Amino acid sequence: YQSHEVIDNTVIINTDFGKVAISTLQDDIIRVRAVKDKFIEEISYAVIQEGNKPFEKIEETADQILLQTEKINIKINKTPVRISFLNKSGEVINQDDN
Repeated sequence: YQSHEVIDNTVIINTDFGKVAISTLQDDIIRVRAVKDKFIEEISYAVIQEGNKPFEKIEETADQILLQTEKINIKINKTPVRISFLNKSGEVINQDDN
């Protein structure tokens, strides 16, 4: 982890190995993109809807970035960068391997 920035409905995380963009499409649909150098044209054959709703809450601690929508919490560990998706009860929906 080096830094992060918020642009509209997307959080871009800059790491030593590339960039990760996490975007809201709906409160329960999140798009994750990862690149080594820079993002190119927004083309997706699987996602046809464009998001326009920003995250409800974004918090940063020394070790994590926490993102929230109305239905999903996203926990991003900084070192190493790992992403976990949780429901509002705190149960893991999906997460990166450790």
